Amino acid sequence: MPGKLRILLLEDNPDDAELLIKDLRSAGFDPVWTRVDDEAGFRAGLLDRPDIIIVDYQLPQFDAESALPVAASIAPGVPVIVVSGVVNDAACAHCLRHGAVDYLLKDRLTRLGPAIHQALHHKQLEASWHQAERAAKDMAATLQNLVDGAPALIFLTDEQGRFVLVNSAFERFLGLDRRQLVGHCLQDLRPGDLAMTVTTANKDCLASKSPVEAEEELRIAGRRETLLSVRYPLRLTGGNHGVAAIYTNISKQKETELALREAQASLVTQADELAAANRHLQELDRLRSQFVATVSHELRTPLTSILGYAELLLAEPLLTPDAERMITIIDRNSQRLLNLINNLLLAAQIEQGSLELKPGSTEVADIVTECCAVFLPEARAAGLTLRHDVRPGLRPIRAQHDDIERVLLNLLSNAIKFSPHGGHVAVTATKDDRHGHVRLTVQDTGIGIPLPEQHRLFTRFFRSSASERLAIQGSGLGLSICKAIVEGYGGSIRVRSGPGPGTAVILTFPTTDDISQAEGPASPGLGRRSG
Repeated sequence: MPGKLRILLLEDNPDDAELLIKDLRSAGFDPVWTRVDDEAGFRAGLLDRPDIIIVDYQLPQFDAESALPVAASIAPGVPVIVVSGVVNDAACAHCLRHGAVDYLLKDRLTRLGPAIHQALHHKQLEASWHQAERAAKDMAATLQNLVDGAPALIFLTDEQGRFVLVNSAFERFLGLDRRQLVGHCLQDLRPGDLAMTVTTANKDCLASKSPVEAEEELRIAGRRETLLSVRYPLRLTGGNHGVAAIYTNISKQKETELALREAQASLVTQADELAAANRHLQELDRLRSQFVATVSHELRTPLTSILGYAELLLAEPLLTPDAERMITIIDRNSQRLLNLINNLLLAAQIEQGSLELKPGSTEVADIVTECCAVFLPEARAAGLTLRHDVRPGLRPIRAQHDDIERVLLNLLSNAIKFSPHGGHVAVTATKDDRHGHVRLTVQDTGIGIPLPEQHRLFTRFFRSSASERLAIQGSGLGLSICKAIVEGYGGSIRVRSGPGPGTAVILTFPTTDDISQAEGPASPGLGRRSG
């Protein structure tokens, strides 16, 4: 049934206005209406963003033809319906051409209700389409950023060898902008041995219909470099096929292997040390090969390998301080990227409705203490006070330990990142008397979130204006993932915040007291998929 409908009515005759409203009530609407009869009143009414605008075609001082462009400029997207007392085909065509969604005669107002239904439905469809288009663009930009951030050379070509996608490293390698590359073949841009080698390898991969791994000698910045290439065929849109390629520079590894062989030949007295070093290099080479073999199928595995390498290097006793610092930076930033990819994959599961949440039991005091202990060093380094308070006698949360841990760690990370030096972060756990659930609150004294932005906090990839202005790192996925997990277990999540006083994120969870209800058909989120 139609509900409340906010109407701006441009009509100089009160009786005609009452008749219009009466017809709308007969159609099932509950109109909340404002009548105006001149341009000044019309402009003021548009600022209230009505749901629908009804305009009399002919007024003494201000008619529909003048009102349509005003409505389009002040309240774009709000449907406008023109009503007239006489049949005028030219006027009807003019109004429809300049933004009106319908043109009705006053003696045929039985069409008004259906016309409004149709206009509002069209408006809703248009908003959904714009939202889907924005989401697709955001996802495409995120994926392009992931590819651009890779240190390897990455490109995708179609069956004719034309570039479909390239990353920043490949642009720098060729010295060409992607606008020059996409849609063109390498032979046309850089004819020679390089184009011949790459084109032949792409054709061989297409013919084999399987991944191809090889070492290639390419000239980079005026010198010959050895690169490990992995190619694999892909199906593009429209049923066409293409080839994706990833090049990793292994020249330094090759040089190291050669130096080791020369050292083994000349330093017989150090044979044992050289043998150990050789075994170590062979293990590294095995891990590298395993990494390259699976890179076409996995996103997370390459980052896991990088983190493993960093850990091995940090264990070396002869590292210089500068080397150790640089390796630590590699480790930290790789972990950040791995967390981002994990969040992207988890967000994709949520979006596809494939996130599986299983019943469990988590002690409130244990999980709060563990999560606070993880962030205590970071909080102290940031000059913050981190404390927690768990009321005694709370029943266990009816959820898996790892899922609750993911939610609390994400909220604590946000609270610490957004709190200035000298601030406080607190985690409290109490009983929610309204539902008998457990209430967890993560409170900070940070910069807060502007009220107009709070309705978008749980939207994927949303970042507040404050985080953008202060360049605070983050992907904008954490809160959307938290919301899916919390609601999947039958709980709730809400935010209380404002610029200055800080932010509080309040969670409620069912406890094991509710286990009998969880086994019934009304249990939300447990033992089934949650989106």
